[in-house]
Amino acid sequence: MTEMIYASAVLLASIQPLWRRQSVSQVNVSGISMDENSASVLLSLLDRAVLKCVGDAEYVDVAFSGGLDSSLIAVLAKKHAKVKGYSIGMKESHDAQWCAHAASLIGIDHIFIPLTREEVISCANEFLDYFKVDSFLMLSYELPVYILLKKCGGKVILSGQGADELFAGYKRYLNVGVERLNDILKKDYEKAKNERLMEIEIAAGMGKVICYPFMEKEVEDFAFSLPAHKKINNGERKVMLRVCARIAGVPEEICNKEKKAIQYSTGIYKVLVQNWKTRGFYS
Repeated sequence: MTEMIYASAVLLASIQPLWRRQSVSQVNVSGISMDENSASVLLSLLDRAVLKCVGDAEYVDVAFSGGLDSSLIAVLAKKHAKVKGYSIGMKESHDAQWCAHAASLIGIDHIFIPLTREEVISCANEFLDYFKVDSFLMLSYELPVYILLKKCGGKVILSGQGADELFAGYKRYLNVGVERLNDILKKDYEKAKNERLMEIEIAAGMGKVICYPFMEKEVEDFAFSLPAHKKINNGERKVMLRVCARIAGVPEEICNKEKKAIQYSTGIYKVLVQNWKTRGFYS
């Protein structure tokens, strides 16, 4: 178990220089093939990372949003163990509808756990009693992970965290200059690694292990060796990762789905916004 925990505490990778100054979303790469060979290499590295996280476990849980990242992890994990996807959210949230559908598309067992407003508030106060967060935004995206870890039935949980920072998943990256993209991704990735350490600590306190296959060293090194145009192409983000997912057999409906951050897709952010002042989350 200790080995799996430290498998997710990855080191920094060096990055390669990029091209001319220009918005990434404006680069014309119509003559450049999104190299399936590179995507196959990435898939092989990810599969190895997933296997390393699974270890000899017969059953693993996946923190499942039904998006590109968690679906790819689930598809790879089910080659090595029995997989169950866990999702949480408010009863009327986006995830309440979508996650079960996505799980059926990739053929994994799935459990959706509906939350009440009172439960979210209670868990937020509980979380803040034990962990220091720097901002309300940080609370909003760490709280769903905390709740999910409490609800997962298994001891080993796989997460798709890290993919957005490695493969340019956020909208803000569209306006970054081409030659600066990997520098900015690396800075964001460093922050993401530090935040994952809190989640590893939370999981350990619950007698569980949370692993991040995207944040394994080999995957990290490969991601930062890719030029900007293999991450963003004419306004499409995570280009190389989408090619990789298609090769792995992730359905097009999932590969083409627009990203929605967990705090919004679960409806938890809305509950916090409505209650954080009156409930004393912050002074």
